[in-house]
Amino acid sequence: MVRKGALIFLAILMATVLSMGALAQQVTTINFWTQTLDSRAAWQPMAEVIAEFEKANPDIKVKVEHIPFAQFDSKLIVAAEAGSPPDISDINWMNAKPWAQAGYLEPLDDYIAQSDVVSREMYYEAALVGEHDGQLYTLPQGTGTYMMFYNKDLFEKHGVAIPQDWNELVEAIRKLYNPPHYYGLVRGFGDALYVFDDFVNFVVQNDGYITDEAVTRARTDEPAFVDAFTFYVELVTKHNAAPPGYMEVASAQAHTLFAQEKAAMLVSGPWARGMLATENPDLNWGIFRIPGPEPGKYGAVVGGWQFGIWKGSKNKEAAWRFLEFISRPENAAKWASQLNLPWVKEARNYPPFSTDSFLGEFAEMLAYTRFHMPASPKIPEIAEAIHIELQMALLGMKTPKQATDALTQRINQILSN
Repeated sequence: MVRKGALIFLAILMATVLSMGALAQQVTTINFWTQTLDSRAAWQPMAEVIAEFEKANPDIKVKVEHIPFAQFDSKLIVAAEAGSPPDISDINWMNAKPWAQAGYLEPLDDYIAQSDVVSREMYYEAALVGEHDGQLYTLPQGTGTYMMFYNKDLFEKHGVAIPQDWNELVEAIRKLYNPPHYYGLVRGFGDALYVFDDFVNFVVQNDGYITDEAVTRARTDEPAFVDAFTFYVELVTKHNAAPPGYMEVASAQAHTLFAQEKAAMLVSGPWARGMLATENPDLNWGIFRIPGPEPGKYGAVVGGWQFGIWKGSKNKEAAWRFLEFISRPENAAKWASQLNLPWVKEARNYPPFSTDSFLGEFAEMLAYTRFHMPASPKIPEIAEAIHIELQMALLGMKTPKQATDALTQRINQILSN
């Protein structure tokens, strides 16, 4: 009897061990590639979300590969072409639609239809840039947008109220013009992509567009675009908005000039807070929405990142569960907390966006935003064309109308190639 009992016990023990082994074998590892380096402070809350996901989903492990931004897109494409992409990755918003068209990404609508968490409606409409042929291929991750930073002391000294429209912005710049000590608004024209962001804020406010939705023709000769272009140029040429040497000023220098109180206003995003705190912790500054052509008509551009599941993934269901978890409002808020603003509307009701008024104001601004233009691999060339023609107008070599006519020709040539 003892021997028989021992055999039964051994059989049960072996079955248990085999069962545990089988369970261990059922753990799925998904590969997630990100351009957020683990050395950056922004990664800490993201890592916390991943740890929480793994705890809630013990059958899935997330293997993270951090890739520098400069190499990120090329490594993804090489991996996709070789048939070995990650399961899920960050997707630059500019690549969302082109990569969907190229067949690199998995359509997500069937997953969304079965989800109790994810819906198109949970995001700000501007965020859904990864759509192709009626299917959504990416989910919004995080973004940045722009507001006007202002020097409270200079505003008070000159009796300047917060401007509510373009006319009041011009009047504020006029009052704050005090060379060589400071100027009304610092602009940086030394960097094409910086100018692209800064300038297109005003195009968005004025309901202008760079191209049509299909990115087949320019719309830069239309009145809404031309008027915004003219206003932007005349802020400098007519109203003396920028300090001397503005043509050589890039983004970092513009922030430094504001921090040094050489300018009373600066268009920037939430990332500027840390820069200003480093360069001048005693600066008394605030923010307000960039005034539009008329009171209450706000607008600004957005950029940022999306999430995509790759067509070549062998673990699509597990990757979706991870993506679904990140998309919960409380997790979306944490994921974006150190780097971006969350595209999930309800995320602004969670810390830090619910407790930090500065971030909260930026999050609320997302309701008035859109991308510069539809996603396209031609964007860098178009940004450079805008930069060139703005410089021509600012230097007086062309009128704004001549410059926008030339810009229209340039963009149509870019799109025809």
